[in-house]
Amino acid sequence: MKIPLIINDRLDIALAKDAEGLHIGQYDMPYAIARRLLGSDKIIGLSVENFEQAEQANKINVDYIGLSPVFATGTKPGHPEPHVKEGIWLAKYPGVHAMMDVSDGLSSDLSHILKASGKSAVVNLEKLPVSDTLKRVALEQKWNLDKLVSSGGEDYVLLCTIHAGHYEKINSASRATFGKELFPVGEIIDGKNQILWMKNGKQVTPDKHEWNHFTA
Repeated sequence: MKIPLIINDRLDIALAKDAEGLHIGQYDMPYAIARRLLGSDKIIGLSVENFEQAEQANKINVDYIGLSPVFATGTKPGHPEPHVKEGIWLAKYPGVHAMMDVSDGLSSDLSHILKASGKSAVVNLEKLPVSDTLKRVALEQKWNLDKLVSSGGEDYVLLCTIHAGHYEKINSASRATFGKELFPVGEIIDGKNQILWMKNGKQVTPDKHEWNHFTA
């Protein structure tokens, strides 16, 4: 029985050992370079973390994809923990209408929900949960904090839309079940896929830079 040897991440080892293939992640060597160096007869797999990445992987014709992560791992300290349990739990409530993570940034991922629902949204920048550390570093480095919180990705943090009449009940249940608060940051309104950014009661236009894993 011949079992193919697939090397994780290390193209140099895959070449040195003439392995049957290579597996790469979203932040490793680009697929096009790996394919050129390995050749057309080798297997190349790619990790994907959301539906958009899976669609892109299909377009570039990788040999297989690995869906990750589903559960937290102890082998990569410092990585965020996927909110799988919380997502499944929220999905059971009829008052939760839509949900996705914000790995590509709030402005980008919220737009997916709005496009699918034919609605618009109002987002209050001052209500977004921002750590004191990020505020301090942004001030020290002279970074645009509004740009960071509106466009910066936050892997595995869930964005969901909840009927206003159900919010208090669901938030109370979240505290009891997970010890976590839900943060209301705005509201869904009539309109066609538009985000109105508000800060201290005034409409603003943050400098946006949506992240795309395959073009950035």
